[in-house]
Amino acid sequence: MSNRLILFLRKSLITPMLFIGVGLIGQGKPTIESIQTEPIPTFPEKKSKDQTAKDKNTQEEGFKAPLPAEKKISPATESIYLYPGALIYQNGRWEGGDYLVNLGDQIGVFVNILKPENAKINFNEEDIKKRVIAAFTKANLNPTPPSQANKPPLPDLQIELLIYPITKGLAAYCSGRLFESVTLERFSMPENVFFQAITWEKKNLLVSPTNLFNEQVFKSVDEITQAFIERYQSQKGAAVTEN
Repeated sequence: MSNRLILFLRKSLITPMLFIGVGLIGQGKPTIESIQTEPIPTFPEKKSKDQTAKDKNTQEEGFKAPLPAEKKISPATESIYLYPGALIYQNGRWEGGDYLVNLGDQIGVFVNILKPENAKINFNEEDIKKRVIAAFTKANLNPTPPSQANKPPLPDLQIELLIYPITKGLAAYCSGRLFESVTLERFSMPENVFFQAITWEKKNLLVSPTNLFNEQVFKSVDEITQAFIERYQSQKGAAVTEN
């Protein structure tokens, strides 16, 4: 096979895959309704001569061997909300979403910026933190984690920026994540050991020219912070007590 033919085949296979990947990204988060289950294909086993002759005799006698029943996969086990938040099983399926009920008004704020040395920016972690704290103060949230005896200083909202230089600009992945102390069923922890997990998350991906990068990052951080505040306020009155 010539080199030109091999190159043509590679391009004809790779290009549709790239368009499929881009299309999936543009659709946003997959919903349970968008996930379809196809039965696992079965392949006939290679039969011996004796088995082949036996099957032929059975067909000649007018009998038909029953087809094996297809294994049905329950929607409750095949589709799960794979994002931070709460899960609920209803209407024959798992559903999930943000759940900030009973969250206190003391929430620490931390900022982390990761970038290579050649990515030049005109702001630092303290600049981002001040924006978040200002929004918290306006919403009557205390940006200081609670201090309780024998308990970790949680919850905390972490703003993380991953910045990378590109031609004539910069790209950034911005995320806001709420860390809380949680209890795991898989093992019992000593009294002085706690497990923290992400219980809420929002993220943005932006690409910007260098002269507009600061503005775009600040806008992204503000959107993430405001989304958290709005979710907190919408569920603040829906208190849930333990049984």
